Amino acid sequence: MKRFGIIFALILALCAVAATASAMDVVSNEITNVADAKISGNDEQASLEGVFVQKINGNDFIFRDNTGEIIVSVAPEMVSKVESSLGNVARVDGHVSQDIVVVEVEASKVAISSKVASIK
Repeated sequence: MKRFGIIFALILALCAVAATASAMDVVSNEITNVADAKISGNDEQASLEGVFVQKINGNDFIFRDNTGEIIVSVAPEMVSKVESSLGNVARVDGHVSQDIVVVEVEASKVAISSKVASIK
């Protein structure tokens, strides 16, 4: 009977350790480049540094970093700020939005530097 109690306690302890380790892995990773944004899940947080290279239409722009290009949708009040500084280094904070065809980042914050980008 004593052996059964010890075995049960060991199994219980192992389960508790496994559950704790599993809970620690649930930390959300922020996306930091275009390539990762394109393969990430919907609603993942993204913080990208690169350059706005072209306006597509309305609030949508092509954004480029060293890993590729992605569409970034900005709020209407940010459009003129982004248009006037195409080619400058920019930081975009937002979340990834995807449907069957398109993956884009919906920007909640855009910071644009006066430094001209060297990204090709």
